[in-house]
Amino acid sequence: MMSPSKRTLSVAVSSALFAVFAASCAVQDATPLPSCERGDSAIIAAQSVPSAEMLPCFTPLPLGWEVDGVGITDDGTTIRFDSDRAGEQAAKFEFDKWCDRTGAAQQPSDQEEVERFARTDRAGSRLQTTFFYLFEGGCATWQFDFDDDVQRAELTVLEETLVFVPRTLVSDQLAESFIDREL
Repeated sequence: MMSPSKRTLSVAVSSALFAVFAASCAVQDATPLPSCERGDSAIIAAQSVPSAEMLPCFTPLPLGWEVDGVGITDDGTTIRFDSDRAGEQAAKFEFDKWCDRTGAAQQPSDQEEVERFARTDRAGSRLQTTFFYLFEGGCATWQFDFDDDVQRAELTVLEETLVFVPRTLVSDQLAESFIDREL
């Protein structure tokens, strides 16, 4: 019997089949957040960095946060987030082949196969924090830019929505879902 997380991923992958075959790798703003529960846009985002062994997906966003826009191209994925407390475009997520982590210090990572780095810059009353997640064949970057007084709490709740899954797991689930379906 399949575990709940594998079952959820299996449902997500099978629902994404049409999207994968019908979409080119240049989708802007109308695309939903790459979800860990409904893998449709997560599969398309995976195509934007084919070398990445780990793939990003998101659990439901915390109260007060919403997606401002999703852009998926052959060169990577960019997602902008708005917050009712931290402001418009207070956070940006990028998934790419490479990222410049100059000045970032390594931190413990709670995700297997993923190294985590952080850099903090101050610009007046604003605190800009960037997290870098490095893995074989790719990199993901979280950029947070909002007032210092809301920084820590807002940053933590949003950052926790990011999950990385192995590409092999997604590929296996996609193959299993495709083979098990009647066409």
